[in-house]
Amino acid sequence: MSYNESLIPTFISMIIPVYNDSEGLISTLKSVVAQEYVPECFEIIVVDNGSTDATYQTAGDFAGQYPNLIKVLEENTVQSSYAARNQGVGIARGEILCFIDADMSVESDYLKRVARLFSQSSVDYAGCKVEVFSSDNSMLGIYGRATGFPVERYLFDDHFAPTCCLVVSRALIDKIGLFDSGLESGGDFEFGNRAYRAGFNLQYSPDIIMKHPARKSIRQLYNKALRVGRGLRQISCYHTEHFKNNRSINRNILNPVYYLPVPPWNFHRALKGNKAWDNALVREKIAIYLIYCVIERLGKQAGYIYEKLKNRQCPKSA
Repeated sequence: MSYNESLIPTFISMIIPVYNDSEGLISTLKSVVAQEYVPECFEIIVVDNGSTDATYQTAGDFAGQYPNLIKVLEENTVQSSYAARNQGVGIARGEILCFIDADMSVESDYLKRVARLFSQSSVDYAGCKVEVFSSDNSMLGIYGRATGFPVERYLFDDHFAPTCCLVVSRALIDKIGLFDSGLESGGDFEFGNRAYRAGFNLQYSPDIIMKHPARKSIRQLYNKALRVGRGLRQISCYHTEHFKNNRSINRNILNPVYYLPVPPWNFHRALKGNKAWDNALVREKIAIYLIYCVIERLGKQAGYIYEKLKNRQCPKSA
């Protein structure tokens, strides 16, 4: 059935997990409450994951302004963005579920485009286009815009979309279940591959654009890389049967390939076509390459090693 805005649109739930990011949450909520969509046909669910700053109060203040639109929950038992998302899914009323991180923003026609995509095709799982932005032209801003979120490649090569830009149907959740809340990172990868194995059609939607701020410090980049590495090791423990042949997940930490830089020509080929990379000066491209190899690549390996040494034997269950 084609999308017709004169008809009552599909009910959509937007789920926003957040932890200690009051400023980012404000930016996100400002964009999602301004949707050009029938107000009675969407809801916003904010799930605070045990914040220790003013984040929960910020969410409550917004909910007070939009009592019929915003719901605020807490997930204080498990420190995991996936556990927070699962809490949101648990009360969501939507036939379509949109997952948005609490530092992102969307255009006012975001929900219209989501509804149109799901009504015009048989899609049950979609990754949206993510544009990375920064308020300055710093090296980290250039790095973020150049490396960004290659969502299309993730979908077609690795069968997943990051949860910051993921949209799924309720039917998919009913079929394959929730996110694995035992994972610190990589829950989007495991969830997407579960959907792929179940036979669902994973699609990339370049027409649905979301904006993500570039990380502002080397520490933020490194902490993210550590988290990703730990998540890879956790997946290798908890989901061995599905990823036993994946060398990125089942790593021999003595193998030098994980410590050596990627060949620069491969790195260039992977980023070619990205406007920020193509327009970067030579010295900026060298800096981008070094940041990736030293901070992200080695940081990921450090996280993997940490998790492996922390739990020398995989737990029997997640």
